[in-house]
Amino acid sequence: MARDDEFDDPRRDYDEQFDRPLRKKKSGTGLIIGLLVGAFVLCCGGGGAAIYFFVRGVKKGVAQVQEAVQEAQDMQQSQNNLRQIGVAAHEYEANGGSFPNNSYAADGKQSRPLLSWRVHLLPYVNQQALYNQFKLDEPWDSPNNKPLLDRMPEVYATQEARKRAGAGRTYYRGFSHPGAIFEKPQAPGAPVPKISIPMVTDGVSNTVLVVEAGEPVEWTKPDDIDWSPGRPRPAVGYSGQIRPTFLVLMADGQVKQLRKDLPDETLRLLITRNDGQKIPLGWDNP
Repeated sequence: MARDDEFDDPRRDYDEQFDRPLRKKKSGTGLIIGLLVGAFVLCCGGGGAAIYFFVRGVKKGVAQVQEAVQEAQDMQQSQNNLRQIGVAAHEYEANGGSFPNNSYAADGKQSRPLLSWRVHLLPYVNQQALYNQFKLDEPWDSPNNKPLLDRMPEVYATQEARKRAGAGRTYYRGFSHPGAIFEKPQAPGAPVPKISIPMVTDGVSNTVLVVEAGEPVEWTKPDDIDWSPGRPRPAVGYSGQIRPTFLVLMADGQVKQLRKDLPDETLRLLITRNDGQKIPLGWDNP
């Protein structure tokens, strides 16, 4: 490919005789914009400001279209990730009798956080070798476990989510307050609740397992969302402004889109597994 300063132009000798500098070739887009601007100025007597704003509007429109396409691709990838997590969670439940949960060490009267449910799910997302490298009786940030942060599996983040969250961090989180699937120990030093499918009495198709949260967390850290009564509503959905919805993985393995402005009461009902209350119709119609 010829460089910008190499031309095969029969007028070159003529230009050189008069010491006129050669003009570099312009890209197709730049040439078209230049012609539009020039024509407008000639025809309208210097009204170039109008064409400037016209071109600026076109560029802005193109950028918005590109952002929308990127959001759609990210959503598709996130749906695939969540479906895979759902299949893995059900395999875990079938083999162990309960959904995976965060692990804690009972030190006397305290519960010391160890590892996230995402770590315990590794053998079911084709990551047995990585799982074997964890010290299960040590916390997520121990000298042995902390270096494994950089090896987060692809299933725990989309490409766009990795850019936004940073290395080793994920937006896929559950809820840990009483009544949620990833419920924390009910008292300091108490064992971790083991939630099986029969214990989801509101129905696995009506109960949230994992959400696209608004705030990321280290993927090995047992830090899910505590939305206990009196706490402010947590941020949900890491996507940009174009997509007014966020994705959730239900306890039956289905992936749903929920509106970001879903009423607090409805969202609470969907998170709680055993309140026995009826969920308002239309909650899954984004």
